Amino acid sequence: MGKTLSTYEYLQCSLTGDTFSNDIPRRLSPSSQKPLLARYNLDKAKKTISEVCMQTINSFLDYMEDVLANNYSTRYYFGIPAPPIKKELHH
Repeated sequence: MGKTLSTYEYLQCSLTGDTFSNDIPRRLSPSSQKPLLARYNLDKAKKTISEVCMQTINSFLDYMEDVLANNYSTRYYFGIPAPPIKKELHH
């Protein structure tokens, strides 16, 4: 399988635990004819999801500061006074 952002790594037989490359599309294990389970790299998934969430939140805050803040004398985010403009979220 080509390089993607997916965290999908390999297939595993639900009966025997045998593993198979994800290069060939399959549904059943060639040896046992039992369903194959997709296995994922969860550490990579956690990192990827965290990065996307932080980018989305920062983009939303930038939008609120740049577009909406000019229309209000006091800026609030979800009922809380806003931080100084262009302040980054802390990790």
